[in-house]
Amino acid sequence: MNPAYDRYDDRDVRGDAGLYAAADAYVRGYVGDFVFLRDLRDRLAEGAALTVSQARAALNCMRADPRVAELPRPDLGDNVVEFRLPRSRRRAQPPPPRRPFDLPLAWKKPYGVSNHRRARRVHVLDTHSRDRCRLTYTPQPAREQYRYNWHMRWVCSVHMTPVYEPYENSPTWRHCFVGYDIELLTRAEAADLAAQDEWGWCRQCLQTLERRGVELP
Repeated sequence: MNPAYDRYDDRDVRGDAGLYAAADAYVRGYVGDFVFLRDLRDRLAEGAALTVSQARAALNCMRADPRVAELPRPDLGDNVVEFRLPRSRRRAQPPPPRRPFDLPLAWKKPYGVSNHRRARRVHVLDTHSRDRCRLTYTPQPAREQYRYNWHMRWVCSVHMTPVYEPYENSPTWRHCFVGYDIELLTRAEAADLAAQDEWGWCRQCLQTLERRGVELP
């Protein structure tokens, strides 16, 4: 079985409570630098619980961790038959697609401000247009790498300068994930900040939302 395809899926997690508990314990005690697992750890610290898909992703990360032992092999089902063709007739298995795709997001902090010292406006994240804020995921099973990149923008289309941060032990600048020098805010935090002296709402953000017929999140 090709290890690039031998992975847990959501059915494995739903059918075995022990696997879900193992993923939960692994994420809570994670001390590495993988951004995805660190975000899950912070999510658990805030009192949330792992979803089935998040637990499945954590289990697949555990399979690549040499410190994890005795993790059961994913259940491939009873209808899977492994066989090998003769060398002369063997065909190379086609690689899985590497095209990035968007991950579903729930925006709990849909407002934000730039961390620039002269910034004095509270903006609204663009979460509805075609070029909306999104998180893309690019699988690269052949290299055992998984790339997450943020694409952020305000409703007023103010350009956000990306900050390229290399992965740990990255050989070239191409192996980077994108960050932004901004601070995200909840609605209450945004209203409190906009009411302070020398601060205010971005008028262009509000006017653009009004033209679209979209209310403030």
